[in-house]
Amino acid sequence: MASFRTMHIGSATIAAVPLDVVAVGAINDWSQITNVTTRKTAIAKQDFVVYTPAVGIEGQNGYVPAYITKATAAQVAAKTATHIVAQADVTMSGRHVATDLRDYRYIPLVAAQSSSAPTNTSTTLYTGVAPKKVNLWPIFNWNDVVADAVPDTEAVDRN
Repeated sequence: MASFRTMHIGSATIAAVPLDVVAVGAINDWSQITNVTTRKTAIAKQDFVVYTPAVGIEGQNGYVPAYITKATAAQVAAKTATHIVAQADVTMSGRHVATDLRDYRYIPLVAAQSSSAPTNTSTTLYTGVAPKKVNLWPIFNWNDVVADAVPDTEAVDRN
């Protein structure tokens, strides 16, 4: 988990960018996070991620959507993570859900949509998982990044 030293300055310095991406990972529901080990595999708000841009033109043969994967400890140490997650799915959805059907407890998860990176051949249309909006802070200057001393250890019990 991370933040920026200059975040108090606001959007004048760093603006979160909503991007259409496929979230690649193993955890697609908060109930799957039962301990620190499973939390380390989930993509959540303020986690480091690696963004891979889309290839080709959407709707044409060969198109592969952009995707994000959770950055490994080695990628963070090598400073190859490209973004930090700014918002979780629960605050990005923007859809109305009836009060009696909604759990309003905050969930910092960006649910995985696929367990592997999207692929396609140059002669076919993309028919895989549809991308979703994920709000990401780009990392322009690693000297501005404040990484947690012990990442991915936030409480896993929401009750």
